[in-house]
Order: sequence, then C-alpha cells, then structure tokens
Amino acid sequence: MLVGVIVRFANISAWPLWLDEAATWMAATKPTWRETLFAEVNHPPVWRLITRAFTDAFGDHELILRAPAAMLGAASIW
Repeated sequence: MLVGVIVRFANISAWPLWLDEAATWMAATKPTWRETLFAEVNHPPVWRLITRAFTDAFGDHELILRAPAAMLGAASIW
C-alpha cells in the first residue's frame, strides 16, 4: 500500500490540468456551495463537492485538486 501511495503522489502536479480536471476546478471554485452543487447538470455533484471541500480547506493548487482521487485510489489498494 505504501508503494501505491508513493506512486500516486510522486509526480502528482508535474503535468498541467486536463480538460475534465479544469472543468472540475472551475465548478469547485465557484463563489458559493450552491453554485458548485448546480454547476453541471449532466453529472452528479458528489465529486465537485468533495473537491470543493478540499479546495476550501487547503487552497486550489493542482496537488490539492488531484489529492482526493489519489487518496481514494491508494485506499482502494487495501
């Protein structure tokens, strides 16, 4: 599991944001939680809300944007 965590976080912010990551960032950094909740009608809001919680707590750096997915991926190894 430790190797999985290391691999996921080793170069997590080495590449610029992809299109879907940029869309998630735009939704997660809306002025209000309500705007984040209803930012996109085609997809459920859970991931945007998780990302919003992380960006509110830790800032909106690429590492923070990608951290929840990396942490859940590492947890899935177990």
